[in-house]
Amino acid sequence: MSIKQVIYLSILLFSKIIFAQSSIKEIEILLSNEQIKEANSLIVKELKNKPDNPKLWFYKGIIIQQKIELSTIPYRKKEILDSAYYCFKQALRYDDRKMLESALSENLLAVSQQYTYTGLELFNNKEYNNALEVFEKGILISGLPVVNHLDTMAFYSAAMSAEKAEDLDKAKYFYKEIIKFYPTDWNSIVALADIYKLQGNNEKYLEIIKLSNVKYPEIEIFYNELVAYFLETKEVDSAMLYLDKVIRISNNYKLYYLKASILQEQGKVQEAKTFYYKCLELNPSYADALYNLSAIAYNQVLDLLGKPDKTKKEVDLLEQSLKESVKYLVLVKQLEPNNRNVLLMLKTCYHQLENKEKENIIVKELEQFPN
Repeated sequence: MSIKQVIYLSILLFSKIIFAQSSIKEIEILLSNEQIKEANSLIVKELKNKPDNPKLWFYKGIIIQQKIELSTIPYRKKEILDSAYYCFKQALRYDDRKMLESALSENLLAVSQQYTYTGLELFNNKEYNNALEVFEKGILISGLPVVNHLDTMAFYSAAMSAEKAEDLDKAKYFYKEIIKFYPTDWNSIVALADIYKLQGNNEKYLEIIKLSNVKYPEIEIFYNELVAYFLETKEVDSAMLYLDKVIRISNNYKLYYLKASILQEQGKVQEAKTFYYKCLELNPSYADALYNLSAIAYNQVLDLLGKPDKTKKEVDLLEQSLKESVKYLVLVKQLEPNNRNVLLMLKTCYHQLENKEKENIIVKELEQFPN
């Protein structure tokens, strides 16, 4: 909104009020005609004689506020906003009859939002402490009774800035405020719990996540947190307990992959294969699952090749394992054509299967890699 538009609206707002001061009318005319410099000079002069006139402070704040559009430097924007806020605050202080309340509410809200935008610029510049300071100022203004506006973006941004600035207590405060207004903001609940964990308070982390898991049993994120935590702490049985629970409510291929990986690590190969198959039913092109299936067969190949005297049954199993490994390796190669490890495994398999033609093709492809 231009200065002319703002002043026009303000004049309409105050049209029912009779002002004794002719200077106020003169300032309004100057601003309506966009004679900003002249209006500002008159305001400065009048404030020396009438420092408690709310309209003078209000118009001075508008003039300063409009300068934000001309600035591209975040620090300069902050200085401009600080000055505009001071003027509006003075107007609010002296507006005993509350004639300016509506206009001040609108302009203070705009200032608070401009603080938030400036904070985002500072955040993107990785100036987290400065960003936090600016976000806090915006939150302070939006919380004034005359404004009474919840700026969710400012709270989120302040929490992230505090976290990046390693002011973890302040980050906790902002996440708690967000959760107070939005109790089902799952990401903020997890973020709050994670901060406690960063501070070494694993008990509080578990308390928050477990309570949320009990309160919202249909929400996947809390199960995932518990699975990750117990895997991190090597409590595999507990991890598997929550993994089985989340699988019941979520048909997510990555969950099946994770369970298969854990089972494979535990040496439960056949069970692992079952869950890799379920993973691939949902996502046939998931390279990690395909590779792990190829690796299971390939490891069996290596075990059998290490046996000097193989029975017929073992020879048949060797051939079967080679073909199974090739089946999955070929699929992985289609997805990751430059995976050197896959090419090396294929080369071994084709060599053992005495498929010279395909072995030579793989050897040719391997030549692109330095020794």
